[in-house]
Amino acid sequence: MAAISPPWIVGFGVAGIGLGALGAYLLASRKVSLKPAAIPLVSLLVTLRALLLPLLAAVLVGLFHLGGVVLVAGAAVLAFAGGALLVVPELPQLRAAGAWDLRRNWIWLVLAVLGLTAGGLLLASNRALESIGGLASILLVLALVFWLLAFGLRMLSHCSTRLRAGVALFVVLTGYRLGAAIGLVPGGDLISDHLSFLDWLLPALAIAFIAAEAVLDTIAVKLGEDPKGEEQTPRLRPFIRAIRGGGIGAGRVRLFQGLGLRAAMVAASVLLLAAWIGLAQTDQPGKRLSTDTATEAGEASTTPPAPSSYGSDEALAAAYSPVLALTRAERWSPIPYDGYVESAALSGPLPKPLPPQPSVAEKLGVGCPRLASTPCFRLSIRCPTGGEACSEPDPHPERSDEGLYREGAVYVRVSRRGAEEQLEERRNTEKLSKSDRWPPQLFRPEGPYAKPLSILLQYWYFYRYDEWETHVFAGKLVQRHEGDWEAVTIGLSDSEPLFVAYSAHCAGTWVPWEEAELSDRLGGRTHPLVAVAEGSHANYPRADQKRSPDWAGCQGAPAGTTTLLSYASNIRDKTEYGWEWYPGEGGIHVVTEGEAPMAFPGYWGASESTKLYGFFKTTDLGEGHGPETPSEQPLWRTPVTKIFCGNYSQPDLPGSASHDYCPAHSS
Repeated sequence: MAAISPPWIVGFGVAGIGLGALGAYLLASRKVSLKPAAIPLVSLLVTLRALLLPLLAAVLVGLFHLGGVVLVAGAAVLAFAGGALLVVPELPQLRAAGAWDLRRNWIWLVLAVLGLTAGGLLLASNRALESIGGLASILLVLALVFWLLAFGLRMLSHCSTRLRAGVALFVVLTGYRLGAAIGLVPGGDLISDHLSFLDWLLPALAIAFIAAEAVLDTIAVKLGEDPKGEEQTPRLRPFIRAIRGGGIGAGRVRLFQGLGLRAAMVAASVLLLAAWIGLAQTDQPGKRLSTDTATEAGEASTTPPAPSSYGSDEALAAAYSPVLALTRAERWSPIPYDGYVESAALSGPLPKPLPPQPSVAEKLGVGCPRLASTPCFRLSIRCPTGGEACSEPDPHPERSDEGLYREGAVYVRVSRRGAEEQLEERRNTEKLSKSDRWPPQLFRPEGPYAKPLSILLQYWYFYRYDEWETHVFAGKLVQRHEGDWEAVTIGLSDSEPLFVAYSAHCAGTWVPWEEAELSDRLGGRTHPLVAVAEGSHANYPRADQKRSPDWAGCQGAPAGTTTLLSYASNIRDKTEYGWEWYPGEGGIHVVTEGEAPMAFPGYWGASESTKLYGFFKTTDLGEGHGPETPSEQPLWRTPVTKIFCGNYSQPDLPGSASHDYCPAHSS
């Protein structure tokens, strides 16, 4: 039986019920009106509404990739909402700001100088313009500066009384606290370590001032006074007049409102300009980042031999094995998995202890207990950063006669239509384990090649470490984790290759075979040339430009909705034809789900982290683990669905998957 609550808790509950009942009675009997009490909060929201203009611009940018009717309708709705709700109601304030005399009011000039100085310092802190992404990123920083200027001016316009000045002060201090929390302004560590109470005290003080103003407004109405506090009359009691008076005056209120709205309009315009520049740069191939590359890439000009002409899975896998184009600064290339496993520590629900120094086979041969969810193990080399010796960055090997760097390994899964039925029959007759079967319905009737597709080649590459970094307006963003599995999938019919799909982060892209860039290093014109992003190892069809990862698609949002803003923020994958990689002698391994390393039910790494190294503080944005074993990933289980009906896209159709070929997505 639950314990009875202390009497004082019951007393507070009864008091609350009583106050609520009394308020309801007074309201019902019209002895008091709640309308004056709402004026302070409504006034604050009106003050802040102009700051929504850049947000509407950001939403409009997110619609760029949808195009067509959706973009036209969305742009019309956003323009109407912004004009009717944010701009038109404040046309008098805009006119007041335009007629202002700088000679008589020097404070605007001071604020402009301070704003430009802050913007200059912010740009200077990122030493090279290229390090922050060029013109698009500079414009994005400038938009942020104008937005902050708009925020300051609108808060000044709120200071029509002493109480509202207090509200403005604590709202500004709360904003400063948020900036300090991500390292954009100094003081974040000091506040977190010694002044953490400010996290709740500043918003509480702002709310207390709003509540106090609401009470005084209600009293003023009862006395027959103007609740807005812009015009005081002698009937107001002296202490109320002293608290509710003392503001900057109605003229300056309108002035700062108009100037703040103008700054917000400039911020929205600059944001749209930054996105437009990013759109032009991401939609055009641009120039190669390296000029002395030895790559002679081109489009497919001849029909390669029929896949059915190869006598074995090994020969077929070798015939189509991709060539990887890595950047000059790339520190890791694909390696055999056993070296990583040998130095990694295994953790998980082991049914019995392993030997003191377990072998690679013993580590990978573990199985999850019956009631445990898979994957349930982790392999960790205990390497928090890529700068430590445990990450073992690769020195570039010697160039081979073909002009390639030959080293490392690739693990190839060869799937043939009908193999699942054959293995199901073998399982019934030979009592094979479940792990020896192909996933059910591997070749689903989805995608543009549903009928001719008969063979899938999946090339899985393992990297010892993943460390991606870029400079953004708030500092340096770094994402890193141990281990990295990436894949290139090639679809074949019995007579010809059909398409190439490239994994990138949680998704990827695909192109028809005739549009794939091929390498002629090995002859035969059957080896796709894959551009590998520096640090993240994401795969792309071209290495002609920097690209923006589709983080929105990774979080379940419509693909491409944040691509342009990410590009303008310098959140990009860098690719170039720096040096070309191909597996070494004997490095092409055909594997199945039932053998190492694909049978391991776990994660390859235990220290995934994303950090923002701000100008004044380091902020952890998320932690996790390394990637799952390929056989645990959707791209292995249902590759056709993942590529054509999931979040893969085509470069010529940015941000859109081929759902026209997917029964579940058709209308």
